[in-house]
Amino acid sequence: MKSAALALRLLELRLMQERCGRWPLLLIDDALNDLDLGRREQFWSLLPHGAQQFYATPQMEQLPAQQDFQVQVL
Repeated sequence: MKSAALALRLLELRLMQERCGRWPLLLIDDALNDLDLGRREQFWSLLPHGAQQFYATPQMEQLPAQQDFQVQVL
């Protein structure tokens, strides 16, 4: 069910980009906790290049390796 919900969010992201002409901000807040490694990698591969993304997770291993991140600890 979580995979289906994420797929719908990705569809919604693309639809909003088509209608507005720019990428909305996608908040990924512990959305991948229950997914196995293969499904997480598939999710990251489906994110469109140029889409704005904000990740919030206590588990750095859930983040894609190919991304550049700036981490700030408060």
